[in-house]
Amino acid sequence: MSVHSISALKIQVIRARNLAPKDSNGLSDPFVVVKLQNKKKTTKIVPKSLNPTWDTTFEFKINMRNPPKFIQVVCWDNDFFGRDFMGQLNLSFRELFIDGVPISFDPSQRRTIWYTLEKKSSKDVVSGEIELNMGFVLTSSSNRAEDWVPVYEALVGKAPSFTSTPSTLTLDNFDDLSSESDSDYDDEPNQLPSPQPSPNPRYQGQGYPPQRPYQQGYPAKQSLYPPRQSTYPPPRSPSPNRYAPDRTNTQPAPGMI
Repeated sequence: MSVHSISALKIQVIRARNLAPKDSNGLSDPFVVVKLQNKKKTTKIVPKSLNPTWDTTFEFKINMRNPPKFIQVVCWDNDFFGRDFMGQLNLSFRELFIDGVPISFDPSQRRTIWYTLEKKSSKDVVSGEIELNMGFVLTSSSNRAEDWVPVYEALVGKAPSFTSTPSTLTLDNFDDLSSESDSDYDDEPNQLPSPQPSPNPRYQGQGYPPQRPYQQGYPAKQSLYPPRQSTYPPPRSPSPNRYAPDRTNTQPAPGMI
């Protein structure tokens, strides 16, 4: 097996302690979800416990030509209508190496670490720790340290150190592991673009396009003429009385001379 193709990573979720109660009875029903890239694995649910033991081992196939940046471990409380967040870990993938040499998974050595659960937001109520054991499944063909050098160098330049701080290390080999917290990014207000200089000398200093007078604080342009009155429908002239005598004919009637 070449380290530059597919390697196996094992993650053992052992137990947790001092978890935050999420149920009305003062207990929780915790379970753990481990996510690595687009793969996700889940432990069993331990009912009514704040110090659960899962002792579950997951195996992930890793493409070492494009190794992941992080391992995410999330603890949840199971509810009838959903789940409640109990804490999470974001572990850097490069912490699976010691001085560039990959850590071998060996359950007999109990190379375990206690990690303090962290919040997603300031409103979360989180407490407790989770014990994990992680390492690669190495064979004789993939156990040469020099073969892992390019992989580790790529990880060092690609991923930061621990975002979750180990609270207890059970082996002296892990004393040198460092921790770094994610940097905070301040949100900056949106800035409006400044006006560009006008290509027309007439409008220099006003920006482009130039503002109309009514846009510069002047009153709106007034019309010099009074507003037109509506003449629709047009007024009707009085109709002539058809019963009035017609006085336009001044000729006397025959027989009256």
